[in-house]
Amino acid sequence: MQSRRSSADLPAPTRAQRRGADETFREDSRSARLNAYPHPRDEGAMGRAAERALRWFVGLSLLVGGLILLAGAVQFGTLGGPIWVIPLAGVVAALLAILTGATEGGPQSPILPASAWIVSVLLGILWARFDSAGHAFLSGYAAIVAFGTGIGILRRQLWAWPVALASVVGFGPIVLVLVTQLPAAAVVAGFVLFLVDAVALLAIHRSYFGPR
Repeated sequence: MQSRRSSADLPAPTRAQRRGADETFREDSRSARLNAYPHPRDEGAMGRAAERALRWFVGLSLLVGGLILLAGAVQFGTLGGPIWVIPLAGVVAALLAILTGATEGGPQSPILPASAWIVSVLLGILWARFDSAGHAFLSGYAAIVAFGTGIGILRRQLWAWPVALASVVGFGPIVLVLVTQLPAAAVVAGFVLFLVDAVALLAIHRSYFGPR
């Protein structure tokens, strides 16, 4: 009968084997640190179906909100102004869409396109504060941004989440109050929808930025 070999009889690992094991351990530790949201779900995490439903709700509400803003601007004449104002809004949106498309799916951070969309709307609000032409620009541009952000949310583009959050808690309510001339009931309904969208965006942020 063959005798059992003791652990002392086993060959010691070579230096290369030890180095490889150490590198594997360091790589696993680095991946664990970089992954803010590990794959195993905790007890409070919602299911994928619920997350997808919330994302579609936010995306579609932004799409509809953009159309409502545009319809309200047309109905109440806030789009009136110099003939070049509305084409300017379209040109700015097109340039930002090109910038966003160039960074989509690549190694670039979504901070640049998201910041560009947010800053452009803030500048439009500032322009509208001091000039009637800026008021007309913002009437059309805010609707374009809401519509484009809704599409981005539906496609789960990373830049769209911060822009959507800024829209529903920041410049969305500002535009709703200052630019449109909707009835008080419509403004209240809009604020309720903004609140629901904000909560939904915060609820899905874990899956939205998680592995695809």
